This record gives sequence, structure tokens and C-alpha cells, in this order.
Amino acid sequence: MNMNLFILSGKLTKDPYYQVRDRKNGEGQYSQACYTIVNAQRNRDGSTAHSFYDIDVFGENAKAAKEYLHQGSQVTLRGILKSSPYTSRRGEVLNTLGLTVYEQESPDIPEKENDLRPPEAGNELPERAGNVANEGYEYEEPDYFQ
Repeated sequence: MNMNLFILSGKLTKDPYYQVRDRKNGEGQYSQACYTIVNAQRNRDGSTAHSFYDIDVFGENAKAAKEYLHQGSQVTLRGILKSSPYTSRRGEVLNTLGLTVYEQESPDIPEKENDLRPPEAGNELPERAGNVANEGYEYEEPDYFQ
């Protein structure tokens, strides 16, 4: 199985949406949490650009997101990046980026909840290496965190 791992950090734009759904094969249920995060990036000219990502979290990670995360929470995610096309009101076909999460970390989630495993056993993720990329980077809080 060929899989690309994507690591993303940002803040929640609003509280997670949580639901318990029936499996398509009719064998039980699964929990899912959906939320959007914003990631600020500094441009060469000193301005700041904001990128929004739709996040899907399943299983125990979804329950932790429902219980501990809220609007403005800082979160670091590891998972699979996906692109979903949609048609705008003007008829243009655009893409939105989303992430299916295997691991989430946040200062708002207690230590024992941060060590959750991916929903499917056997999808082992590689260990992290290196320094934090945005250390010392600060930006102004946008209006949507108020």
C-alpha cells in the first residue's frame, strides 16, 4: 500500500461536529468528528496568508476531539491528504483540501488521550524527526477566533 503522510498544524475555526454513523455493510457503527482548521503562512513580502483544511477524524480520536477541542484550539495532525472537487456558484470546478487523521495532538487533550492509535490496525506511521518548523513564528489572531 502506497501512502503519503501529511503533518499539519493549525487552529480550529469552530467546534467539531460529532456523529455516530452506521457502517455501510451493516456491521456496527463508527464515530466521526469533522472540523476545519486554519493554517497561517508568512509570505516573502511579510504578509500572512491563511489556508483552510477540512479535517475528518474517526474512532477514539473523534471522541477526544468532541470532548476536548473547541474553537481556537491549537492542534497538530498526522494523516492522509485528500483533494475533493466541487463546483462553485459561478460554475467553476475547484478543489478543497482535507485530511483524514490518524493521530492528533493538542495542549487541550490530556496526555493519555494524545497517544491514540489509528482506526485500522497495521497502519503504522513513521516516527517524527527534526525540529518544529514554525518555532518563534507569531501572527495576529484573525476575526474568526472571536
